Amino acid sequence: MIEDRIIKEVLKTIDKYKKIMPKPKRKYDQFYATSQTVIKKTIFIFKKFDLNYKKIAFLGDDDMVSLSMLLFAKHKNLNFDCCIFEIDDDLINFFNQIKEKFNLNIIIKKYDLRKPLNFYNLPKFDLIISDPPYTISGLKLWLTRAIELLVGKGSNKKRKNINFLKNKFIILSFGYTEKNLEKGYLIQETITNLGLLIHTKIRSFNKYIEADSINNESDLYILQPTPSINLKLLDKLRKLHYKEKIYTYE
Repeated sequence: MIEDRIIKEVLKTIDKYKKIMPKPKRKYDQFYATSQTVIKKTIFIFKKFDLNYKKIAFLGDDDMVSLSMLLFAKHKNLNFDCCIFEIDDDLINFFNQIKEKFNLNIIIKKYDLRKPLNFYNLPKFDLIISDPPYTISGLKLWLTRAIELLVGKGSNKKRKNINFLKNKFIILSFGYTEKNLEKGYLIQETITNLGLLIHTKIRSFNKYIEADSINNESDLYILQPTPSINLKLLDKLRKLHYKEKIYTYE
């Protein structure tokens, strides 16, 4: 149980840094979630998962959920490894300043997800947290990279072993409106075709600021890789530059 005192303290910190963080860039489909959403997501994750000594990766984190999680972890005496993969130089500099300010156990790597993933000295992660661009091609790429980070390299037999996969999860923020159920179906189809199971789905969980194009909200998914993950596709994409257009402005 997280005490109200801790929640208020972390919320105050998130509010403070949201006011000075770089402005969202439309070219990266950046929409910032409200501070209340950041706290709500953090509490949800802490209740749902045992994070102690886990390895957690963020595929971009312009909402500062990583900061919120690490601040809560300090209060709860939890210890986990955290890594942000980010393309935006301004956000990378911002995260590095926060890391130094709070002495956080976090690694920030500059990475464009369209490029092959370099596995040199990269661990297998237990939990991936992701808020992709709001296109189906962007969703496919982000989820593919997430699966790569969860299962890594190695024998197919080991990477498809249920005892290995059962403790691997992806937390996805992505949405569609009631007027666009076709997109909702395409989201579901993309998830299924990659061999992922929809463990949990909460409609309109995330609230955003000035994100009219997505109705200022998105759904929260908990996804789990199954033995049906397409390892041939993963291993092929690992060596290629992704050519499809992934951002909405494209």
